[in-house]
Amino acid sequence: MNQAAEKVLGHLVLKQSSDDLFTTVNKNEGWGQVFGGQLMAQAVCAATATLSPEKKLVSFQATFAAPTDTSKPISYKVQDIREGKSFSMRQVVATQSDQACFHANLSFQIQEEGLEYYIGAPTAPPPSECADLREIVSRYKKYYPDHLHGLDTADPLPTQPIDMRFANIDQFLQSSTDAVDQLVWIKLDAVIGDNQEHHKQVLTYASDQTVSHIVAQPHNLGGLNPKLRLTSLDHAMWFHSSFRADDWLLLVRHCQAITSGRALVTGEVFDQDGLLVASLAQQALVRLSG
Repeated sequence: MNQAAEKVLGHLVLKQSSDDLFTTVNKNEGWGQVFGGQLMAQAVCAATATLSPEKKLVSFQATFAAPTDTSKPISYKVQDIREGKSFSMRQVVATQSDQACFHANLSFQIQEEGLEYYIGAPTAPPPSECADLREIVSRYKKYYPDHLHGLDTADPLPTQPIDMRFANIDQFLQSSTDAVDQLVWIKLDAVIGDNQEHHKQVLTYASDQTVSHIVAQPHNLGGLNPKLRLTSLDHAMWFHSSFRADDWLLLVRHCQAITSGRALVTGEVFDQDGLLVASLAQQALVRLSG
């Protein structure tokens, strides 16, 4: 297991000081503020710990309420909203320095048999034929040569916990006026056990990575444009079928709308057999610099 992946799994370990109060025990991660994926995954962990094992996470809706400090611990207070026979609901409020910074509503269900239907997965090249991090950096420098000019393409960044392979990176990076769906393969760069709730927590963490950058394309900017400033406002996920976050999953993203400085991106997650395993939606604050 690489150290970056080990760090992610460390975020899924919280200190439980009472039946409904949990606190981080490892150093936060982020750039300027705590990474949203960490907050969401830890909220899922805290809520899951208050339920019996037969209740499984099926959805959550989260809101990022205030900036966070990477140097300070975060506490998660879990409130029991509903405890039904089949469904349970929890609300989680995260605080830092006595200020609420994040909250989420989560739904859990005992698995049931019933009608089933899934949309089909789009056609995508296998991960081995898609651009990895080194190739992404190389092509990024081609489109934005004056940005990050000192970046070494031979060793572009420290080892990343989530391996990401872009299926159409040139189409994503170059300027375009077309709102083109973005396809990217993702997986945790480590092998974890069979506990399905742990795989959901890892996918929750990974789901906040570069999701909203697709909003640049309809405005002739190109994804990952250095002028683009994005901040997550809301994030929601729905889990449909079992999957492994340590095996390749195809994330498909769509830009639905941009208005009043806010962008809405939706997406689906498929396994390698084309089965829809999760859906997501994210609203982000969009700003342009320069």
